[in-house]
Amino acid sequence: MQRGGLCIARPNGTNPVRLLPFRPGYDADFGAVWSREGRYLAFARWFKGDRLTDISIADARGRVIRTLYSRGGRDGSFELDPSWSPDGRRLAFARSWRRTGIWFINRDGSGLRQLIGGNAADPAWSPGGTTVAFTSAPERVPTPASMDVHTVRVDGTQRRPILVGARNPTWSPDGTKLAFVSVAAWPRAEIAVANADGSGRRELTRTAAVESAPAWSPNGKYIAFERGRERPSIVVIDAETGADRWTIRRPYGVRSPSWRPEVALRSARRPSCSGR
Repeated sequence: MQRGGLCIARPNGTNPVRLLPFRPGYDADFGAVWSREGRYLAFARWFKGDRLTDISIADARGRVIRTLYSRGGRDGSFELDPSWSPDGRRLAFARSWRRTGIWFINRDGSGLRQLIGGNAADPAWSPGGTTVAFTSAPERVPTPASMDVHTVRVDGTQRRPILVGARNPTWSPDGTKLAFVSVAAWPRAEIAVANADGSGRRELTRTAAVESAPAWSPNGKYIAFERGRERPSIVVIDAETGADRWTIRRPYGVRSPSWRPEVALRSARRPSCSGR
């Protein structure tokens, strides 16, 4: 994502074009994530004035086909952090304000139900479809170092903590590992990986910059993430060694990387993603 709208580019940052342009009436689209087959994109839309966010869905051409809520739903809540089920039929997402926790909803907007309550965010649906990993924090005002990663089965059972001082989990394509942000030594925030049960934890980065929003490439070879707070860049590293491969920068910063699987689309002319 670039300030205002959503953009796409090759992993090395070349050929950046707009997918969803910035439009009057809202401040930004962010937190975008592609469905496994690359047909749909779910994202949060931040509205002007009321400062609420809704989950919306676009197709691979950038056409918004559905907004799952209308300006924060009926209760003034925020909807954030969408994550697709492996079959692309449902979304997990975080709700905050009056009805907190992780929720499920069908792609057509039906079937809303709560998975878990409490201070929970950043849901990540496992490739096998049976489990959701998420960030959990104390009920009272949390600090970054107090955040942990938990897992829970999609029926709401077997919730357990697996990573202490961690947030923003994301599954490897084969479901055997998790990438996440290690905040155990806050204010350091590093990209790290561990086995799916939390064992074998190790940091892939060690920099002075705050890092967030890891996203695993479909082939499992790379991890893209956000580096920096003001005018952040997107960095792509080797998922095994942590070696930097590419960095994407834009004047206003870029955020929320998400990998799109290969999809066959007719060529279309799109505006460049330079500037705003």
